[in-house]
Amino acid sequence: MNSYRYRLEAYRGMATLHECPRCGRRSFKRYVDVESGEALREDCGRCNHVNSCGYHLAPRDVGAVNESVALPARQMPQQERHSVIPEEMVKHSLRSDFARGMCRLMGEALTTEVLGRYRVGADRMGRVIWWQIDEQGETRTGKVMAYDPLTLKRRREMACGVDWAHSILIRIGQLPIKFVLKQCLFGAHLLARAVPTDVVCLVESEKTAVLCAAIWPRGTWLATGGITQLEGGRMEVLRGRRVLVFADSDAVEDWSLRLDAYRFTCSLRFSRAWPTIIAERPSRSKIDLADVVIEALSDTTGQKLAALSTITDEIDAFRLNRIY
Repeated sequence: MNSYRYRLEAYRGMATLHECPRCGRRSFKRYVDVESGEALREDCGRCNHVNSCGYHLAPRDVGAVNESVALPARQMPQQERHSVIPEEMVKHSLRSDFARGMCRLMGEALTTEVLGRYRVGADRMGRVIWWQIDEQGETRTGKVMAYDPLTLKRRREMACGVDWAHSILIRIGQLPIKFVLKQCLFGAHLLARAVPTDVVCLVESEKTAVLCAAIWPRGTWLATGGITQLEGGRMEVLRGRRVLVFADSDAVEDWSLRLDAYRFTCSLRFSRAWPTIIAERPSRSKIDLADVVIEALSDTTGQKLAALSTITDEIDAFRLNRIY
């Protein structure tokens, strides 16, 4: 079997991430030699913070030739089965600051229904837990994030930042240290009930997925969890399905390139209604669908929400296999 000589080190927990040479955060993956397992250079790799940092030093940039090499079968690692967080540890809760903010926008009944559908949780600090539950109903992990209940924006000033449920449980001794993490799409468990003609709407953030699910329930809204989180086996659940993509305004080109490989496994198209909505707004560095939804729900006249009906029309047209 052939592979490129150098590839980014596989993520196996925070121990496999390094300090980024540019931004200093522990979010840096190094290029490693697939034959020896050694890093090419300490500064040769890519920062996961694509937008805020963007550091990427490829092997070719340091004079290394990333040729294709043949790997003996004995060198190919056997696929480990992912670890699972026990069901009794996966709690659904409306006690997060995010849930409070969503209730303020949409009311308690709709918030309860949507967050219950996605089984969103909360910790004792009021942070939301975006549980990653796969199509078989197994919980892979949960992303723990803090939000301002008034704006539904992330509270980046909190010292904890983004945390992970499996890491927390390992630290307090409730999960084994050798936890095999294989992430899945947020909301993937909803596909167990979806039929092939249902439209899967793919967005970047978990917040966007749940807000859009409340406004446009005819789509099955899933989130990748990050601009670069389109690789690996997590996209396999979309095989044979109709997928409508809503890329953030700063990620359209990147997602077009990354998703091109999946066009042969599913019926995939980028939303045509979404770019029109972006074009009608004041120019900003980044706009995602959640921004638009929050703004529309805050408009007491209802006009901004009515203007978003084009997305409903597009979802319906795709479901019926019509051109929008």
